[in-house]
Amino acid sequence: MRRTLARWLLAGSFLFHVGCYNTETLSKDQLRATQDHDITVKTNGALRYMFSKHQYSIVGDSLSGVGVQIIDVWPGEDRFKGSIPLSNIASIRNDEFNSRETIFIVAGSLFVLMFVGGALVASGLSVHH
Repeated sequence: MRRTLARWLLAGSFLFHVGCYNTETLSKDQLRATQDHDITVKTNGALRYMFSKHQYSIVGDSLSGVGVQIIDVWPGEDRFKGSIPLSNIASIRNDEFNSRETIFIVAGSLFVLMFVGGALVASGLSVHH
């Protein structure tokens, strides 16, 4: 029974995470047009950087700004201030919080939990074993 409950909670957590953010790949031209996005930049050498909106700009043929470099060892990130040549950028992602989808996911998860809880009560089983 605990495994079933744990599976439902894991599924709900996954759906909540998926529903919270929309990921969009931006072109370099879109990036030139506006800096109103929080972005994650991946270079051709597989380095990753995160910049908050209005903390970066296109200067000449480079992306310049203040952000963090994401690294795979502890502490996980390092402050970054500098430039990345546009020719060295493999991809630019924008992850935006989506409140509408998040509300639907939370409401759906609560409904499922109430349904599972009601089924447990109806069958005479207890969550506390």
